[in-house]
Amino acid sequence: MDDTVQRRSNLQVAYNKCLIDNGAKENTGREGVDLAVAPGEDADGNPIGPVVLEPVPPAARAACLSKLPVMPPELSPATNPDFHRQSLAYVACMRDGGLYVELLSHDNLDWTYAEGHSVPENSYQLEDDCLVEAFGG
Repeated sequence: MDDTVQRRSNLQVAYNKCLIDNGAKENTGREGVDLAVAPGEDADGNPIGPVVLEPVPPAARAACLSKLPVMPPELSPATNPDFHRQSLAYVACMRDGGLYVELLSHDNLDWTYAEGHSVPENSYQLEDDCLVEAFGG
């Protein structure tokens, strides 16, 4: 839960590179196809590392399974009985910090920006801090 942005980014980049090394295609921005795996982000939320295109060949997924970043069990409603309450606390924390968001589902942490509010410069740090505060770390 309390991994740094850089560590999470490094894990995602290593996984993406493994997929590409094992037969997946890299999105160079010219393909116009949906992304299968999101790129890592630096501390400002800027993408780094390769972006992988869907579909990822099953052989590439199998070869890279050991590098697949695993989400903490606290972030899944299937493994966390307090997920709903904590997800609401997560959103409340972000709103208290000036990042006005709304959850899109009760089954995950997908959210969208609320209309009529600007996004603070520290939004990525605020999001990370609130995640740790709401779900523990």
